[in-house]
Amino acid sequence: MDAKDRSNKLLVVISGPTGIGKTEVAIRLAQHFQTEIVYADSRQVYKELNIGVGKPDQEQLASVPHHLISHASIHNPYSAGHYTTDALTIIYTLFAKHDIVILTGGTGLYIQSVISGFDPMPDVPEEVTRHWTDVWAAGGTQPLIDALTEMDPDYLAQVDQSNHSRLIRAVSVSAHSGKPFSSFHMSREATRPFRTLCIALDLPRKDLYDRIDRRVL
Repeated sequence: MDAKDRSNKLLVVISGPTGIGKTEVAIRLAQHFQTEIVYADSRQVYKELNIGVGKPDQEQLASVPHHLISHASIHNPYSAGHYTTDALTIIYTLFAKHDIVILTGGTGLYIQSVISGFDPMPDVPEEVTRHWTDVWAAGGTQPLIDALTEMDPDYLAQVDQSNHSRLIRAVSVSAHSGKPFSSFHMSREATRPFRTLCIALDLPRKDLYDRIDRRVL
């Protein structure tokens, strides 16, 4: 199927915070339109992660076809770029037999990469990451914060500055590429050959927390 043939196809995107019921809504829509679901979740995509990540249960998995659940191994690198390639391949294949496909999940970067693309994250040599890991081990997070102040103040303003893993990653990418880490998360506004309908679910905070409590307790 070429791009022209996909111009009338519709990708329905169900997004929202953890615990709001994205899976339930996606399944009901998939059943109604007799279609399939592609997941966009950076934890549910791993085979080995099954506790506390909100994967569909066996009954839900059996109700409609699901894709990119338990798809990769935590022992192998799986970046947002890998996800985008896999997701688009599946979506284009599904559009050959369905007019509507459902995309749902809690990872905004995954969703955005499918809808409009993004700059792929560069590979960083192990020695660069090791250097900044040693910097953190010797001096804590402050040297990383100081480096990001110069390299990428925009990312520093939004990142959890106590999360040394994210700081090391951001500094390593920025230092190696010569570009701010945050620039790789900016959309390139790629043109997709299908239409997109985005549905954002929302609930009052108390109701949402009650749903999360019921799910994890």
